Amino acid sequence: MNFIFAKNRLIFLLCISYVSVFAQNQSVSGYINDQATGEVLVGANVYLKEWKIGTTTNEYGFYVLSVPAKKVVLSVSYIGYTNKEDELILSGDTLLNISLERANYLEEIVITAKQEVYARTRGLRIPIEKIDKIPALIGEKDLLRALSFFPGIATGAEGNANLYVRGGTPDQNLILLDGIPVYNTTHLGGFISVFNTDALNNVDIYKGDFPARYGGRLSSVIDITMRDGDKEKFQGKGSVGILSSKLLLEGPLKKNKSSFLVAGRASYLGLFNLFRKKENTENYLDYWLFDINGKINIPTKKGKLFFSLYTGNDIGINLFRYGSASGNRVLTRNIEESKVSWGNTTLSTRYIVPVGNKVFAKFLVGFSEYRYNFSNEVISQEFLTADTLTEQSSYRNLSRVRDFIFQVNFDHTVGSRHFVKYGLGFTRHNFTTGSREGNIGPLDKMINRSNEGYVYLEDDIQFSNKWSTNLGIRWSALNVKDKIYAQLEPRVSINFRPNNLLSIKSSFAKSQQYLHLLVSDGFGFPNDIWVPATDNIRPQSARQFSLGGDYSFHKDYKFSLEVYYKQMFQLIDYKAGVEDINGQLNDWESLIEQDGKGTAYGLEMLFSKEKGRLNGFIAYTLSWNNRRFENLNQGKVYPFTYDRRHDFSIVVQYELSKKWTFSTNWVFQTGTAATLPVGVLPLPGGERGTEIFGTRNNGRLPNYHRMDVGFENHRITKRNRTLIWRFSVYNAYNRKNPSYLLAQDSPVLDDNDQFLFSIYTIEQVSLFSLIPAVGLDYKF
Repeated sequence: MNFIFAKNRLIFLLCISYVSVFAQNQSVSGYINDQATGEVLVGANVYLKEWKIGTTTNEYGFYVLSVPAKKVVLSVSYIGYTNKEDELILSGDTLLNISLERANYLEEIVITAKQEVYARTRGLRIPIEKIDKIPALIGEKDLLRALSFFPGIATGAEGNANLYVRGGTPDQNLILLDGIPVYNTTHLGGFISVFNTDALNNVDIYKGDFPARYGGRLSSVIDITMRDGDKEKFQGKGSVGILSSKLLLEGPLKKNKSSFLVAGRASYLGLFNLFRKKENTENYLDYWLFDINGKINIPTKKGKLFFSLYTGNDIGINLFRYGSASGNRVLTRNIEESKVSWGNTTLSTRYIVPVGNKVFAKFLVGFSEYRYNFSNEVISQEFLTADTLTEQSSYRNLSRVRDFIFQVNFDHTVGSRHFVKYGLGFTRHNFTTGSREGNIGPLDKMINRSNEGYVYLEDDIQFSNKWSTNLGIRWSALNVKDKIYAQLEPRVSINFRPNNLLSIKSSFAKSQQYLHLLVSDGFGFPNDIWVPATDNIRPQSARQFSLGGDYSFHKDYKFSLEVYYKQMFQLIDYKAGVEDINGQLNDWESLIEQDGKGTAYGLEMLFSKEKGRLNGFIAYTLSWNNRRFENLNQGKVYPFTYDRRHDFSIVVQYELSKKWTFSTNWVFQTGTAATLPVGVLPLPGGERGTEIFGTRNNGRLPNYHRMDVGFENHRITKRNRTLIWRFSVYNAYNRKNPSYLLAQDSPVLDDNDQFLFSIYTIEQVSLFSLIPAVGLDYKF
């Protein structure tokens, strides 16, 4: 009896404590923006020092803070801006918009932990202005390459900007641009990313342990927000580089109310061929690429309306002539021509509105398209007899994904330490694949339509100044033909902050993915084909555990360490002997292995200096990444291609003076895994032998390392315009890093030029040596 009484009393006290912690008080809400341009500040900290209560602005620069007293001091801070404090005397719910003034120089580091004021959320937030200073390939500012310097994130081979996050593949990354997924994120076959950093405002990245509001991928979420445009005055920026030029224009539609932004980028590669006739050359390469970003934001009576656009494309033509001759007589002639084009288009209409004083509603209607076309034609002619023998072979591949998207999301401030997010969404997928062999007949297309929906609930609670948690549940489902796949996806994150210096966090996340990516193994034009989960091919799934902590010391320094373990299920890969599916897209299901399993685990460390003229970070990842398929490698576990045991990066930025900034980075990575032959079976007559292979990914490419350096010079002209000269050197000490391996036979002849035998060799091919670059930005 006493036990029951004590138990009931304990439950009663817990309920009273919960009510007292989350009791609803008056609220302060509003937008935080840049004082000079009116641009909203995403992730700005809003804090009550005496109560140790705070929040951050959402992706629209809006905050809601439940205040437990009538008289408080509200502190607001943001990276690169002067802190601001206001003393408030409240008589009820208050709307308070706050403008911050930009500091003379950026005090903060390249990256900040997105843990707000009491470490209650996951993820990393990366300032765009710092990404711009990191030296990059051919001088192009590149968002995805900058992300690859951080722990747990890596690129593929040299010249490939696709990201591999914690053992995942590029298709397992959900990359959002103003809320819309972007399927293909690279130009030039993977050399640079499609994101024009001049048009971007904010980037958040989550590595596998993303909150319940995100879904549809297994490895990461990269949430990118475009800038709204200057509400105060018309201005622009032009950039000239070695590879491309950019132009950005922005300004008010109605001063202090609405604004627009439009940005474009185009390459020069095709210009070199305008006066060159491809009929008169043995090798001909023509290449064009472009990007266009646009955004309009219009205030309504109660909320804001946003229209966003992105479109970009790559177009390439490669013509190759070769043959043989004897004296003045042509014996054979071959002409091979390849044409490729790929690109993305995203459109979104978003409406945001505060509902009362504690709920913020977000509505989105959007469209995303990925398109890919590839054709190859070979004409071979022999003149060995009186009759000309002509053979012709060709094929064409088509892949297209179109998504129609609808979402409703709510942010609800329940109390000063209690925040709830909930919502639902629906996507109509249309996957089109097509193939044709030969030039005769129509393209044989296959269209797969499916419907994906989800609902989620996310509860963010700070129990005390030390303990906080994010509890989430997501239910998602896919309907394809008569099949329905459904999955419950729990997400849990727990944070313990014993003092202001130390934070310990752990998380668990389960996720489901309803699409796959078929990637060609060879180097050259991309041949990436997106395919859906079907009634025969099941969706991918994963679960991940992580445990880590952050420790700050000497005010300017921070050290973080995290371990993770991830399991992946229902993976796919090509069957043994199949490297790609050119001309066979409509039969792709019969060419792949499915129900593969993967494990990825490792340790990530980040040491950073956060303030001052000299800042930067050191990142290290120790990881293992394995795969297993029943019918591959005799059913045994093998290392994934991008299994890298060690990944080490150093990034340093130093403000030499008010005009000059220096930056450098150095990266080291264990070589990627590769399947190497263990022998060659010679054929009669001295013809090339047949390779004998052992286990899958039984070897490795040489280790990868390089250093990049860069300088920036800022000048103000007499007309108060800004000139920024950018000088950079990629691969400063000219390291010959491996891009891929090439197998060759070298014949050995006797004194009479008679064939004796061949020497089979595997050679490393390197694409880039030392590459200097110069660029100019002009702001007006």
